[in-house]
Amino acid sequence: MASAMAVLPSILLTPLGGALADRLHKQSTMAVLDILSALTAFLYILISHKIDPVF
Repeated sequence: MASAMAVLPSILLTPLGGALADRLHKQSTMAVLDILSALTAFLYILISHKIDPVF
């Protein structure tokens, strides 16, 4: 069940990602995705010190 739930966002967002990849410049798209990855990692670091992220 957990594996199925983990794959679900990927399945649902793939068509949207494909459409955006066709319309946008590859370099700017990669830059935005890199920034989002960095922000996600930074937020995880902040949250993991205050709350146990794994219940």
